[in-house]
Amino acid sequence: DEMQVGRVGFSTWDTTVKFDNVRLTAADGTEVYSDGFTSSTGKWTIPTGGNWTVNDGAMVQGDQNMQGNICWLNVDGMSSYTYEVEATKISGAEGFLIAFNYLDDKNYAWWNLGGWSNKKHGVEVCTNGTKTTVVQCDGQIETGKTYQVKIVVEGTKVSCYLDGELKHQFTLNVKQKVYTAVSLNK
Repeated sequence: DEMQVGRVGFSTWDTTVKFDNVRLTAADGTEVYSDGFTSSTGKWTIPTGGNWTVNDGAMVQGDQNMQGNICWLNVDGMSSYTYEVEATKISGAEGFLIAFNYLDDKNYAWWNLGGWSNKKHGVEVCTNGTKTTVVQCDGQIETGKTYQVKIVVEGTKVSCYLDGELKHQFTLNVKQKVYTAVSLNK
């Protein structure tokens, strides 16, 4: 029953978005990292693809054609944490993607807000490059409005809040390791 611990990040899908006021808190309430993007990209790993810049105290992804390249925070992952970020859609067809349990570009989970042609919010889990939608509800993201996004991860239990309102609560599937023992009696 081994859970792989991942990192956090964000991305966009056919949109330009401004991300700001990131806060990562350990289960005991200790602040692990916070970023108001005052000057630099800090501990963020910028993906290949997209147009990522720090501008006016925010991280901006300015390429409307970019699809899902994750900008991730290079701090050690934890099995339980709270990840908060403000996101504002500048332009485009959908909303934004808030990544958690990020291991690499083929293994992660993200909360897709304003996905599915800006008609739904849902959590997608990508395992070895294959994405599965685990929860979904109706919802859309308005251009120019700043949203408060909060994801609380407690081991395999995940709660997703948008502007303080609980939108999803679910349990992540954990990859089970199977051990077998074979013995021969002669």
